[in-house]
Amino acid sequence: MEQIELDNLLYQILYGIYYFTHNKISYKCVPNTLQDKYEAGLIYQDVMRDIRYEEMLTWEQAQRISQMNGTWTVKDEAGMKDLEKMVENTKLQLYINHTNPQSVQQLKKKLKKIQAGIARSNVTKHKLYHATKEAHAENVRREYLIAVSIRDKFDNKLYNIDSFWDCDNTIIQSASENASDFAMNKIRKIARTEPWRSMWIAQKGECIGKPSVEWTEHQRILCSFSKMYDNVYESTECPPDEVIEDDDILDGWFIKQRKDRDEAKKEKSTDHNFGTHKGKGNQEMFIMANNKQDVQSIISNNDATGKNIIQTRKQIVENAKGEKVDDINMPDVQRDLQLQAVQNMREKIKGR
Repeated sequence: MEQIELDNLLYQILYGIYYFTHNKISYKCVPNTLQDKYEAGLIYQDVMRDIRYEEMLTWEQAQRISQMNGTWTVKDEAGMKDLEKMVENTKLQLYINHTNPQSVQQLKKKLKKIQAGIARSNVTKHKLYHATKEAHAENVRREYLIAVSIRDKFDNKLYNIDSFWDCDNTIIQSASENASDFAMNKIRKIARTEPWRSMWIAQKGECIGKPSVEWTEHQRILCSFSKMYDNVYESTECPPDEVIEDDDILDGWFIKQRKDRDEAKKEKSTDHNFGTHKGKGNQEMFIMANNKQDVQSIISNNDATGKNIIQTRKQIVENAKGEKVDDINMPDVQRDLQLQAVQNMREKIKGR
């Protein structure tokens, strides 16, 4: 993206006003006031309660219909959640392998395919949404916010809450078509680059020029991303520039940071609830569980190897069908004994 394009997008976000032409007449749309937003909420509620729309489906009813005809089932919902987890795992792998260009290229392709799958799933899931009462109420709310933001060349307001219902829909459509729809990746790039970065460092949110409650949606998003990059740069584990400049890889860094924090919290929780148990080397720690909640807490604090051992032992006990199973015969115990025997042999040879 050219720097001049980024600059234009930045100043358009800061200005908060955009111009459009309808029937060869110039108009502009100004940021909505708090009163506009409040009244838009009231209109949404009025539409939802209006008896003229009682025959329309609610979103809850539409979801039940999708479930019944197989358009969108519980299995489909679970599948989409799995795809979302795959996105997170792929971004994590992007960060872990960010120094390997070949791996990054392959993971980027994989991520793109997964995200395309999520997009298709969302289309299927919301296939009936356009026919619902919620969708109609939301459309009216949006149209109201556009209508009351329109000004003529003399800065006169065209519509208010009383005249809105008789407004010219074609002018609202023209205003809507000319509204800028900033992609998130563009706003993220603006937030971490000049000239905005210097403005933000010098004045933070004050450089918007008005109270935060009056910020436009794009101004709010820009400031949120700016704070996010502040946290990155101020972190004791701040990643290199090539990570910060790649949105997907930086997302992976955030995921890694979160997982590390969660792991530290688990260890702290275990120490708090069960006391601190320090084994020798990699020896197991045996903690008495008093209830099912303790059992789940203890299991969750095992690493992948520990969880695999638990699962393997559980399977062996179940296959035994009530017969006695000696601990000495467990695969993990046998493996530890073999390792100990090898270690003893090495020490014996070393002693000689």
